[in-house]
This record gives sequence, C-alpha cells and structure tokens, in this order.
Amino acid sequence: PHPGSAPERPSADGVATADGVATAPADPGDGASPAPADPADGAAPEPAQPERFVTILYRTSPGTAGNVNPSEEQVRADDGAGLSGSTALPLRGYVSIGWYNGANQVSTDALLTRDEALAGANRNADGTLAATTFIARFARPSASLQLAEELVSSPANGRFFTEGEPVTFRATVTNTGNVTLSGVTFASDEAAFASVGPLAPGQSRTSEWTHVVTAADVQRDALVSTVSAHGEAPEYGLSAEAGPESATAQTGTLAAGDTYVLYGAYPADAGQVSRSVCIVESRTGAGLDAVIAEPRPGYVFEGWYEDDERVSTEATLAPETALAFLNRGRAAYSPTLFLAHFVPEEPQPVVPDEPDEPDTPVVPDKPEEPTTPDNPDTPDAPDTPDDPAHPDVPATPDDPDEPSVPAAPDTPDAPAAPDADDAPATAPSPDAPAAPTGP
Repeated sequence: PHPGSAPERPSADGVATADGVATAPADPGDGASPAPADPADGAAPEPAQPERFVTILYRTSPGTAGNVNPSEEQVRADDGAGLSGSTALPLRGYVSIGWYNGANQVSTDALLTRDEALAGANRNADGTLAATTFIARFARPSASLQLAEELVSSPANGRFFTEGEPVTFRATVTNTGNVTLSGVTFASDEAAFASVGPLAPGQSRTSEWTHVVTAADVQRDALVSTVSAHGEAPEYGLSAEAGPESATAQTGTLAAGDTYVLYGAYPADAGQVSRSVCIVESRTGAGLDAVIAEPRPGYVFEGWYEDDERVSTEATLAPETALAFLNRGRAAYSPTLFLAHFVPEEPQPVVPDEPDEPDTPVVPDKPEEPTTPDNPDTPDAPDTPDDPAHPDVPATPDDPDEPSVPAAPDTPDAPAAPDADDAPATAPSPDAPAAPTGP
C-alpha cells in the first residue's frame, strides 16, 4: 500500500481488499489468467513423444582378419534415419564372405547397404527398429564350381528319339567359392560353348545345346552327352574345375509296322490330356486308346483338332474317332498329332435372386372421431364483472377512540341452604345485651 492509504485487509473469501471493499478474483476469460487450451480444439496439440534411438553395431567375427567401417550408428527407431550400413575391409590374403545377423546372412558382398541393413535388422513387436549387431566374416580365398546336366526335350513318340530327331541338353554351373570367377566355360564332345563368366560367389549360369540323332546314335540305343566346366580367378591366382557330368537320351527305331499318335493341349497351360502318346500298328491303327481332355480353371474345352480340322466336340477322343483322322500314306498310317483346344471361360451373368414378396402394408386404425364440444356455436358467457361504479363497501372498523367495554362478569350461583341439623347456632348480635340468667 502507498503511504496514507488504508491498509489492505483480507476479505471473507481471502482476496485482499482496500478500504474494506472486497475485489472479485480475476476471471480467466478476461485475459488476466488464460485457461489452458483444449487439445481437441487444435490450438495446442499433444506434446510430441521424445524420439527413440537404437544402436546398430558392426563387428567382425572372432578369429577373422579384417575391419569394418563404420563400427556403430545411432539410428532413429521409427524410420531408420541415420542408418547407412557398413563396409567390410579384409586384410591382405583374406576376402569378405558376407554380413550376418546371427545365423542369417543379410549380404554376400563386402558392402552392407542401408536397404540390406534395414531388412536384416532386429524389430520390436510394434515394427520399430531394435538394437542389432551385424557381423562381417572373412576367409582365405577359394575357388570352386558345381556342375549339373539334364535332358530337357522329349521324344516325339514318347518312348525314344529316332534318327533325325533333335535332342536338347542343359548344363548349369554354380560358383560355390568365395571369389569371383572372371571366366567360366563348358566343354563337351557334342557341342561348343561360349564363356558364361564372370560369375560371383553364389551365382549360377546355364547353357543349352541341341544334338540331332544320327544313325550311329540309334545303333547304340542311347545318346550320352558329357560336359565339364572351368573357371578362373586371376586376381588370386586361383582356378576351379567341375565335371564331367552327363545326361542320357534313349534312342531307337520303331518296330516294323508301328507308328505313333501324339496328343496335346492348346494352349499348353489351358488344360491337360490323359495321355500324350500311343504306339499303334501302322497298317490297322490297332493300339489306339481313349484320351480325355480336361480344362484348367478359367477355361472350357472347345474341341479336338487334327491340323486345322475339328474332329470331335466331346472331351473324350474315342479310338474310332481318332482312327478316322489318322494320317495315312499309300499303304500305312503315319505319325499324327491331335490337339485339344481350350478357350477362356465366358463370365456368366449374375442372375439376381428373386425379390422377396413385399410385406403387406399395415393399415392404420381408423382415427377416432374428434370430441364435439357442448354447443360450440354458443360459447359460455363470461362472468359479469363487478360494477365499477358501485364497488364493494368495506367493513367499518371498530371506533379506535372508544375502548371496548368489557362484558359483565357472570353472576355466581347462590349456595344451597344447609340442612337444619347442620345449621350453626345463631350468633348473638354484638349490640344486643346478654340475657339475664336466673338466680
């Protein structure tokens, strides 16, 4: 308080007053003390959760020769911000053989990329990143190859390849070492191959070649293909060999008087047939069997064809039907191909269900007749108001100047006369002289 001013005194509600006049507390809505904002209004959003970071470690496996760079990163758990990966640096005489998280290999290269690290890192239950340790492994350089060969074509008669028929083989080579082979070649007595290198560790390459069956192949009853592979890693002074590997194709000649009938599906992935070949007697066609065409989902069977002629619309091609369309030379039947044609299934229009019978409409009850008021044409007459010219005369009050006269008291009842026996002696009058007594 200023000098000369009245001292402040607390009021009943605890607010200081001056001159005994209490002042009301400030209204928060007046701007003196703003109320906290409602987060639902958007004025003050919920405070952001603190960002959470995890540690990603890059280490080398014990007992190996090499380093990594970087060796540690602090990464935001929500989105992986700050993660860049690491590079394995082998010492002289060693090579990197990949990055691992536990037993899982996450990279086969010396460079662990950000994407590989994100995909291979540990995760929490909510999908956020968890602390992870990636291990770089090193080893002495080694070169090795794995080779396989297979027969990839089938004989037209379903049993063996005949003279003049092509036979296709395929060789697959895989680098099973830990160094890149700059050049890998195949070698075979039946074919010449081009180099398929370079081939990195874990990678595979394939090569195919075709051989036409000769009379000599038929005489041997088989065609054997043998192949080998060779690769080099000049940077390390290493080389690798694989093979020889082989695959066998049966060859032969149909018995005199025999021919074959082939069956297939068109398109090949639209359906299937119950058998692919029949060996028949070339002069009579004996040996034919019924063959069934079956469409795959999304297709329907359209018909059996020989060349461009449709020979049957039945899914089962009967032997007598096929016999009528076998290719025939001057004196015998020759190889014939029947194809089962399939076409895409037409989508069926959706037939809507029959609508339900409509519910019987509810007939509302007949409304009640409105109550007719008594004599509605003649309304009740209002009460007659008092005549304003003759107001009610108020009661005359008692005269205030004249006091009220009290009522006379009630007259007391006269006492009853006593009995003669009970009557008291009459007392003499004080004024009468006493009677003389005798002598």
